[in-house]
Amino acid sequence: MSYVDVAEIEHFVNNSILYKGYRQSSLKSLRDSQDHELTSKIVRLSSQYLYFRNLNKLKGPNFFAGSVDFIIRSREGKKKFHIIEARGPSRSNFSSLPKTYWQMANDSILESLLFTKSKKPLVMIAHPAEDRLYYEKYCLAQNLWQTFLSKGFDKCCLIGTEEVSRKENLKYPTIVLGSYDDILPKLTASRDRIYFDNNPIDILVGSEVLSHLKETSTRSLFIDSKTVTVNPISNITDDRFLTYKAADSISDQLSTFEVEPIRWGVGYDFNDTIKTVESALKESESIIISPHGDQSFYGTASIVKTDDVRAKLQMSLRTFKKHDSFMAGPYPYTISKMIDKIPVPRHGDELPFDIRVFIGRSGSRILPLGAVLQLEDSTLDGGEAQTDGSLPKISRLTGLNKESLKLIGLMEMDLADIFSAGAHLVSYMGNNLNEIVSSIER
Repeated sequence: MSYVDVAEIEHFVNNSILYKGYRQSSLKSLRDSQDHELTSKIVRLSSQYLYFRNLNKLKGPNFFAGSVDFIIRSREGKKKFHIIEARGPSRSNFSSLPKTYWQMANDSILESLLFTKSKKPLVMIAHPAEDRLYYEKYCLAQNLWQTFLSKGFDKCCLIGTEEVSRKENLKYPTIVLGSYDDILPKLTASRDRIYFDNNPIDILVGSEVLSHLKETSTRSLFIDSKTVTVNPISNITDDRFLTYKAADSISDQLSTFEVEPIRWGVGYDFNDTIKTVESALKESESIIISPHGDQSFYGTASIVKTDDVRAKLQMSLRTFKKHDSFMAGPYPYTISKMIDKIPVPRHGDELPFDIRVFIGRSGSRILPLGAVLQLEDSTLDGGEAQTDGSLPKISRLTGLNKESLKLIGLMEMDLADIFSAGAHLVSYMGNNLNEIVSSIER
């Protein structure tokens, strides 16, 4: 199992200005609020259910680790769950999990080594610029380094992007840590391989970076690629409507976990998005629009019937282009119905929340790893998003414990249902990646 040295990590976080030149955001308090025993119990309940019904089996390398976010609403006195998005490892924030499950998340990513044929793999770990959770990626890099040495290699290189040009580094297994800004200028792709500075990448962790690659269709990079990406299902999750499409395809199975689909639509250009939004507002009082690959919520906006739809979309586009200058483009837009969520009391106010379920793998089985509860910002207006690096546009409320379950009015079996739904969705997307994409491409 991977080893996470929490004391060393907290020392790095506390001295991050010295080491990185910008501050790191510790999730220690959230991690400490996790009830390890309760998490283990719910993980066990969910995993047993999934295993005996064969709902979490995955063929091939299409998923290793990530997360699925859920919201809760009440209908006729019963709680119902909705899937709002799925994320890859770069933005999932595994350090909020109990230490054992953080280690399991890293182990899940290390399974990518089983799918590369290279005897001296070049592994690239991509992260957002000034990533406030950079230490998570560095911890993963250390785990990879330890794994290579344990396999009998005399040497393993852990380097930055500027050192890749030194060919002597590539004589051994090499791990490269780099920000999107440093990677993208030298990142290229053919139909079946991804390259950095003309060197073939064997494993790419943080496949979200491919959404920023302008020169080729991201879709093609996941078809028989010789580069193992973590995760290929980013091909789906970069567009939320494809996640919703996948959930619709298994709605009967998800309904057994009290999960209901979200109404959604898609806009492939400006006029098409306007048309889809206006049509959606005929059926819903308010909707949410999200650009392609908008997992930092830059450009995500809420629109109500009385809004100037064209002005709202233009503001969303301006914000998206300002913050995502490398992106291949904002389209397609996802248009989805806004769900009335159950709020929780917080400092004299009532704020909506969502539940992030962490997902990993062990061999051919997809497994839940735990959860956190997340308070949302009070507004989604398409203007300046209140984010820090890779932290999503939310403030974390608490880990999984008896008090937090009581606060949101859920039982242990409710969480087991959510865990199972997230794992089953990921399994389905991984097993049906190309079919999901091709079924809806314009």
